[in-house]
Amino acid sequence: MPIVKKPLSVPCFKCQNNLLVKYVPPHKEYSKKNNWGYWTEKEENKEKYICDKCLKDLYKKHKWDFLEQIKNNKKRQKIRNYIHERVI
Repeated sequence: MPIVKKPLSVPCFKCQNNLLVKYVPPHKEYSKKNNWGYWTEKEENKEKYICDKCLKDLYKKHKWDFLEQIKNNKKRQKIRNYIHERVI
């Protein structure tokens, strides 16, 4: 039987609103969708989380910051897909 953990309640590092980070049993870890360190690949951002609203805002309204912060093209494309498929 898979282990299911409670969602993490964490603040968004940009707006300070709380968000829930779900546990993904098949991966045996918490979702990376809102983990800022996952997107930026920077160790100093490893424990920072960003809410969907701020991530979407960064992509749509602050394109240069988005491109500067997220260098990995596959991760950029994944965010685009999340936004266009309304996951975010």
